[in-house]
Amino acid sequence: MTLRDPIDHTEALPDDTLAAILGRLQPHDLAASRCVRRAWRAVVDARGLLLPHLLPHSVEGIFANYTDHHRPQFLARPSTQHPRVDYGNFHFLPDYTEGHRKIVDHCNGLLLYGDTSEFFVANPATRRWQRLPGAHDDGECREAYLAFDPAASPHYEVFLIPPKDLGLFDVSDCKLAEVQPEQLAEENFTISSGYTSELHDKWSTEVSQHSEWPPAVLTLDVFSSRAGEWQERSFVREGSATRRVVNVRGSLPFTSIGVTRWRYGAYWRGALHVLLYRGAFVTRLSSSTGKYQVIETPIDANERKVGQHYLGSSMEAVYFANLCDQIRIWHLSETNGEVEWVLKNSIGLVEPSANIYSLNPYQICGPWIFDDDHVLDKYGINKRLENVVSDWDWDDDNILDECGCHPGYCPLLGYPLLGFHPYKDIAFFHVGLKALAYHFDSSKVQYIGYMRPRIDISWSVDEAFIYTPCMIGDLPEKTKS
Repeated sequence: MTLRDPIDHTEALPDDTLAAILGRLQPHDLAASRCVRRAWRAVVDARGLLLPHLLPHSVEGIFANYTDHHRPQFLARPSTQHPRVDYGNFHFLPDYTEGHRKIVDHCNGLLLYGDTSEFFVANPATRRWQRLPGAHDDGECREAYLAFDPAASPHYEVFLIPPKDLGLFDVSDCKLAEVQPEQLAEENFTISSGYTSELHDKWSTEVSQHSEWPPAVLTLDVFSSRAGEWQERSFVREGSATRRVVNVRGSLPFTSIGVTRWRYGAYWRGALHVLLYRGAFVTRLSSSTGKYQVIETPIDANERKVGQHYLGSSMEAVYFANLCDQIRIWHLSETNGEVEWVLKNSIGLVEPSANIYSLNPYQICGPWIFDDDHVLDKYGINKRLENVVSDWDWDDDNILDECGCHPGYCPLLGYPLLGFHPYKDIAFFHVGLKALAYHFDSSKVQYIGYMRPRIDISWSVDEAFIYTPCMIGDLPEKTKS
């Protein structure tokens, strides 16, 4: 007598029916069912049934760098689903308590963390991480950008972009340096971003004589997690050069202690989009095609010199935002190879009411959790969050009715933008160090939380990242209990 496997009655079911049955399971049970039979695994993987539970789909908090604080902090959205998850706890990273490191970039749940000499890629949701090997160092400063799409691959890439190649100086003033070919040998032009400090010479850059911008071929150092190493890649320019310049010089407020950064990147459908200084241009780099394109933004030269500029991505498209006396948001559209910016939102900005200025964060119930003093048990779990069991309602919690609704207007004129919600029509601002959310559809204002660290004297947020957790990613190291 031989033992046989139990009869699998699901073998007779069409794949669509089996997928409909498995799709009704809870995430934990679905993951367990995937391991039972190869046919079940094939259906789960082919239909992406687990992806909605593993991919970023909700905002769980805001990471912030500070101009005068030694490390980033996290403002967490209360959640009954993961009451003990502490996404802001980076103690699993080597030497986390040493040095002055910041978050460099965030992309779909992965964080790029470090300084100009050493980078880590970390996943706060899984507490896995990877230390990147040292890149080629020729003494030139570079900005780092993270590219990761878990729906396409568990692998990621990190781009190092030299400022002089992409115009990350005051490129909007390059029009002053336009010359004719016959002038190239005799004319000399200088531009400056107006940034002055003792670091001016260290962070200055020059574009070589007789150059055109953007360059015909852009060569970058790119780290590939698939290959496990830095690679030199060349990207061929699409379109013609827009400027002929000679000895263009600009000072760079670059990544450094006490030096405010001004860069934003967005990764969407296999291409990294980088916003250049003063919002004049967006550069799109495609790893799959080896091409890049410089796209002028929809604002004019005067608008580039005032207000705030922001680049992000939603589920539908890459978008560009300009904030001055109004909030204007454009989505990047491409038809038959032609790209254009399409205006989606235009919201007026008005002066805040007195109630916003006098807002007392300690008298409001149920704000988000700002924990800058981690008390950890032997497993590295934050003991202060053990008894935090609450949830946040985007529609009803902490609505500031006393601030007054201004239909079609946002009462936060002049205050810095933290970022945009990737799945809702919401913009985040900080008033002092009070985080507020503005709803485009209803003009409501919500109090989110207080973002001032208890240690050091920190008065301003340098840069913020809206965090969306992801449960997958190709990171080899894990936290040790």
